[in-house]
Amino acid sequence: MFRFRLAKLLNLKAEEEKIRLRRLNEVLAKIMLFENEISTARAKIKQSRESLHKKITSNRAQVPFIDMQSAYERNMGQVVVQKQTIIAKLREYEKICRKQYEEIYFQRKALENLREKQLEAYTEDKKRKETRYYDDITVTHFAVQRKNENVSLKKKPLECRLTLSPLNIECLNDEELKKERKLREDVFVPESQIEVFKNLEKKEQELNKQGEQQNIKTAELRQIEERIERKLNDLRKEREEYEALRKQRIEMDQKDISKIITYYERMDPENASKFINSMDLDTASHILMRMNPRKGAKIMELLDAPRAVQITERVAVFKRNLAEVSRLENPNRTVPDAVN
Repeated sequence: MFRFRLAKLLNLKAEEEKIRLRRLNEVLAKIMLFENEISTARAKIKQSRESLHKKITSNRAQVPFIDMQSAYERNMGQVVVQKQTIIAKLREYEKICRKQYEEIYFQRKALENLREKQLEAYTEDKKRKETRYYDDITVTHFAVQRKNENVSLKKKPLECRLTLSPLNIECLNDEELKKERKLREDVFVPESQIEVFKNLEKKEQELNKQGEQQNIKTAELRQIEERIERKLNDLRKEREEYEALRKQRIEMDQKDISKIITYYERMDPENASKFINSMDLDTASHILMRMNPRKGAKIMELLDAPRAVQITERVAVFKRNLAEVSRLENPNRTVPDAVN
């Protein structure tokens, strides 16, 4: 009986030891798998860290976009100022053209009035000469009749002197009367009036030339305005494309940085501080700015003093630039909303 009980106890202990050995083997296998997973995770972290470091060092995250946007806004402001100056010049030139056109119009009217007056004076002078000519003819005819009557009556002839016309009182032939009529009917224009007409024609030609030159200048200014409008449209299209690319880039950078921030938040502060000390200023400032404040404060305590000062200054400048950009894009938003 005693031997049988000892054999049972030994068998039970052997089975218990076998069960313990199995459990230990299972635990060791799990530990090996966990170590393999940790090593693969570390390799992935190194690869992602290197890729992110290359991306951030090549493009500096969002800071160059802000600099590009500020330069673009400055160029746009210069173009708008140039357009406003050209529009102001166009308006001034239009005013000058209007004044000159009005002067030309009034001068032409004055020329037409002067011509009408001269024609009226000429017609009146002609009528007056015709009436004077016929009066002279009637007077001479009457004088001839009286002279013939006196001769027939054997009386002394009447002395009659006419001062109205240069005709002689003596009898004239029909041919002489016709010649006299032709001379009276011919138009007589003084040399002073001819010179006035020539000067007026010269002035009219000069005014027409000035009007053509003004039309050419207005056409050139309109072409310049159209070119500026085309440039503005091109700049607006480029701005829209740039904004779309900037938004895509910001989204990609935020996704990549958010992953790396989670890795650094899970690390020990000492190890994280070592990595951040060896990093670039831009990458370090972006990571610490996006981290949890408590974990970021622990890491900042372990950093070197000059390094921490540089990072804080860079973060302040970045937040200020980001606030200005958000204020320009959305003026109704507040500063903390834009920074968050």
